Amino acid sequence: WKRRTSKCCLVEDLQSLLLKTTSKEDTEDDCIYLDYNGTTPVNPIVLAAMLPFLTIHFGNPSSSHFYGHEPKLALNEARASLLELIGCPEEPPSSIWFTGCGTESDNLAIQLALQSNPTQQKKHIVTTNVEHPAIAECLKHLEETIPELEVTYVPVEKDGRVLAENVINAIRDDDE
Repeated sequence: WKRRTSKCCLVEDLQSLLLKTTSKEDTEDDCIYLDYNGTTPVNPIVLAAMLPFLTIHFGNPSSSHFYGHEPKLALNEARASLLELIGCPEEPPSSIWFTGCGTESDNLAIQLALQSNPTQQKKHIVTTNVEHPAIAECLKHLEETIPELEVTYVPVEKDGRVLAENVINAIRDDDE
């Protein structure tokens, strides 16, 4: 983004303003935040990289108009960087999909898993009875709408462990 953004001072000013408006005084001294699964504070380096696309280059990267050009370039660069990071630089950038949240990612993963073997008549998913709502609600909906899908819910022990034996027993001979 530095290469394409001539408004670095604006980015630095905005970052400084944002960091000043959120101080330790705004939080309880005896409070410890433990929901980092839900959300986390944005790293200042990430914030600085994102600010041009939240303030200056805000267009939809899928749009063909002028405002979508810079975001599209940045999105393709981000995809290429991720492919390099995971050791797949030869893959096309379009093989990296971004989603809006964890729930969307979970639902997409389940849908793609179900579609991965279109010749399999019966579909079977094994999960636990304490699955996160993002998964549990998706599976409940799929069970209601896909007659050939069955979901097995493996119980969790009192101490929160899932016994491997229960998972193995839930897997069927016709599961692929």
